[in-house]
Amino acid sequence: ISNAQTEDAIRRLPAAVTLAISPYAPRAAQVAERLRAKGVESLVGLPMEPAGYPLNDPGNRALLTGRSGQENLANLEWVLSRFPGYVGVIGVVGGMRGERFAAMEQSYQALQESLRNRGLLYLDARPGVSAPMRAWGRSVDVILDEPATRAEIEKRLGELEAIAKARGSA
Repeated sequence: ISNAQTEDAIRRLPAAVTLAISPYAPRAAQVAERLRAKGVESLVGLPMEPAGYPLNDPGNRALLTGRSGQENLANLEWVLSRFPGYVGVIGVVGGMRGERFAAMEQSYQALQESLRNRGLLYLDARPGVSAPMRAWGRSVDVILDEPATRAEIEKRLGELEAIAKARGSA
């Protein structure tokens, strides 16, 4: 959502890095266009009900456990309409990973089915959970930037490298 951080990421990160764009970000379409021009793939950050909701509020277009399937589908369509050219979605916005929404099995499976039908991948941002069952994608192995200190990020990169060597990818 920060223009300065977004510009810095576009300028400094290599094309091998995929960036997630918040559907709430101003100028999301222009950011996606610049990423594509640089050869960088993008994901849509999908706001879903997190632990601690409503104190932790993922925004007015989030997928919520108290909304009907039709309301959540309408919000998903809104999120996916914010900019073109993404390869999929990641279930995180602003550090909120949608734990409560993902715990609602029927709603969560319907989300994955909808993404699969659209040919989109889904990255589950909750570390340690199984890969999505109905959508093509995977779960996150390690969160690199919590807390966002150089020492912690380097430590987590080491953990990620060890996982990648052991499994062949991470």
